[in-house]
Order: sequence, then C-alpha cells, then structure tokens
Amino acid sequence: MNRKLIITGAALAFSVSALAQNLNPTVEVTNTYIREAGGIEKPSQVLSVPDSVYRFNLDFDYSVRTTPYKGSYEFKPYLVQLRPQPRPSTEGTLLVKMGAGYTFRPEATLVWNPVKTDRFHLNVYANHNSFFGQFKGISPINTRLQENGNLYGGKQMRTEAGIDALLDWTGGSFTVDAAYRNIGSNV
Repeated sequence: MNRKLIITGAALAFSVSALAQNLNPTVEVTNTYIREAGGIEKPSQVLSVPDSVYRFNLDFDYSVRTTPYKGSYEFKPYLVQLRPQPRPSTEGTLLVKMGAGYTFRPEATLVWNPVKTDRFHLNVYANHNSFFGQFKGISPINTRLQENGNLYGGKQMRTEAGIDALLDWTGGSFTVDAAYRNIGSNV
C-alpha cells in the first residue's frame, strides 16, 4: 500500500507543477531593421589605355570604285520573262485494265477517249466483274446464317458499258451518260 501512495503523490505533484506554469503565447517584436551602408566607398579604378586608341591617324590611299567588278550601283538585272510551256494533257486516250484471279475471277475495265478538245470530251467505257466456281452453302442455324458444308457450282457476272460526254463553256457545263448494265447469276 505504501507504494501506491508514493506513486499517487508523485503524480499529484507533477500535475500541480504543470498547472503552475504560465505560458504566454503572444510574441512581440521590437527591433527594427536599419538598412544603411554608410562609410562604404567604391574605389575608382584607373585603366591604362595606350595613346593609339585615343588618336586615329588613318590615311587610306585607294578609291572604292576602281575595281573591274560591278557593284550595286552599276547592277542592272536581266529582264526575265517566264512563259510556261503548255503542258500536254495527262489523260490517255485508251485505258485497259484486265486480270483473272484464283478460282477464275475475270475482271476488265476499258475506257477510250476518241474526242478530246478544250471544251468537249467524249468517253466510251466498259467494265466487267465475274466469278465462276464453287459457292459455299449456308443455312439458318439457331437464328444465324452459317456454312452448312455443301458446295454448289455457279457463276456471277456484272457487266456495264456506256458512253458519256462533257460539254463545257464559260457559263456552265452539260454532261450526259448512256449506259447498259447487266447482272447475271446462276447457282
């Protein structure tokens, strides 16, 4: 029991001494800053400069315009007149593009330009795309179209041929196109 009394007394003495301190949280500054640099003088530096820098005794004995080369005063530019050469038309009079792919797929494009002037163009054209071979069969399975594994022999062809013309004048232009189109299929 004696021990408890000593610990309790020490704790009481510590708490009473902590209450006895009076801390003032206010800080007051009374010193002012004096910004003067009195008594400091900048030393003057004397540089030693040779006399030739202060005195210029220059005597040149030559003339500026006695050279065989012409300067900016005697310059006369050439009168350049650029006249561009008329460029020939990059349009060809005949275009042929043909090919046949794997599983016999012939394709052909033909364009012929028989009449071509500044204001009038006439074109004759033809185009053919086709496929001859095996088609894969499809059937609806679970509301979706899927391949069923069957193969069918057949052909698809698309052919187009026609004539188009363009008439151009300063107030507008006129175009016309007449064509034949054929789409054929056999599966």
